[in-house]
Amino acid sequence: MIEEFIQRLQQTEDKADAIVAAAREKVQTIDHDLDSSLVQLRASVARSLQERFAEIDVQACEQLEAERSHLRGELAERLQELEHETQKRRDEVQTTLLKRLL
Repeated sequence: MIEEFIQRLQQTEDKADAIVAAAREKVQTIDHDLDSSLVQLRASVARSLQERFAEIDVQACEQLEAERSHLRGELAERLQELEHETQKRRDEVQTTLLKRLL
């Protein structure tokens, strides 16, 4: 009877060891799958970020060029105004000098 009990206990331990071994394999498989999924997700996120940054870079360049063009126009207009004002004052100074000389 004791031998039977010991034999059953040994069989139960063997079954438990087999269950634990199967569970460990399952955990390793899940861990491996999780790592693979994580690597794929990271790669996907990196690609998405690169694509988005490329879009943002293009938009920023376009906005910067538009702003430069606008500023060039404003500067050209201001330069023209200053040249006109300079010519006007030059004419006034010449007129004043001529009046004083005569």
